[in-house]
Amino acid sequence: MTGLAAGIASGLPVYEAGERPGGICSSYYVRPGEAEPPAEVRTAFQTVSQAIRQVLSHIRPGMQGAEVDAIARGVVTSAGYPEYQYGTGHQLGRNAHDGGTLLGPRWERYGRSPDMQVEVGQV
Repeated sequence: MTGLAAGIASGLPVYEAGERPGGICSSYYVRPGEAEPPAEVRTAFQTVSQAIRQVLSHIRPGMQGAEVDAIARGVVTSAGYPEYQYGTGHQLGRNAHDGGTLLGPRWERYGRSPDMQVEVGQV
């Protein structure tokens, strides 16, 4: 989610990298050359942290991915940020994106994956 925080603060470069510690894919984001993030990134990060906390307090098995996405998206846009142009979350596994329920909006490019339900063990 750090990438989301940096990405919604306009005009700031973000670099994504990935690795496979223990055979499981992981993504991380870096901003080279800074000891401390700028104030606008800290504010964006706090907004994203609030969105994550809201999702964690509401997500339950049986919810559709789009319902979960709407919780996070609402926090971010209510804070005055524009609607971000990607989903809120997805599974990570042995092949980066292992499929399953997308925590994302019902946009054509995502097909039916946001309509899928969160399952027991995914929360």
